[in-house]
Amino acid sequence: MSTLACPPVLSRKQRYVLLEWETPPEMAELFSAETPRGAHFRQNIRAYNHVFSFTSMGVHVDQNLATSGGTFTFRAQGSIYHKIGTLLPNEDNRPRFLQLYIYDTDHELQNRMLENESLHRDVVETLQEILNRHNPFVRTLHHLPQREDLETCRLIIREQPANQRQYSLPTKSQVAAVIVGADDAENLRGRDIVVQTREGQLLNVQDCADYYDPLQYPLLLPYG
Repeated sequence: MSTLACPPVLSRKQRYVLLEWETPPEMAELFSAETPRGAHFRQNIRAYNHVFSFTSMGVHVDQNLATSGGTFTFRAQGSIYHKIGTLLPNEDNRPRFLQLYIYDTDHELQNRMLENESLHRDVVETLQEILNRHNPFVRTLHHLPQREDLETCRLIIREQPANQRQYSLPTKSQVAAVIVGADDAENLRGRDIVVQTREGQLLNVQDCADYYDPLQYPLLLPYG
């Protein structure tokens, strides 16, 4: 099922029918084949998904429950975050997560194997080929290096400041957002996110778009 290419559900007499998508044959084989290769993939599916995930997961885990006896129980405290770092790795750091789809793609397979050398190289290569062929996020990221370099610019919001030094270049690799009315939930109408396509078209993206799961679990949603 895809959350990007088409609506996820159809309404019929107040009932919801999930749209059916044909699983890529190579992916279906890994999920169903009664072979050592298929068994290895299913036993380590979380590790395989990790090396292809576009985002990292941020959550505060209840350690008291996680370390208690019996069956392992994962309980999150507070919010769950899907984090996307910089598009390029810092100096002397190897690419990870989304960076693997952009940086040094000629050695993409080798870079993925560095995430977990206990995984089978042929399985990683098969999954990489499936996502390269079917996943729209992968195709978009592979096209990013074709974009010409943009000019460096700065946005300044001021009201007759007395301290001019506050306009020095930033020293932290962080991004902050100014959200008007954030203290008043009734006046908070979402964030304005705009993406520019390769053709120069500007597209508005809702801050509640259904992209979080496909970016975190690409092996479950190979079509995006």
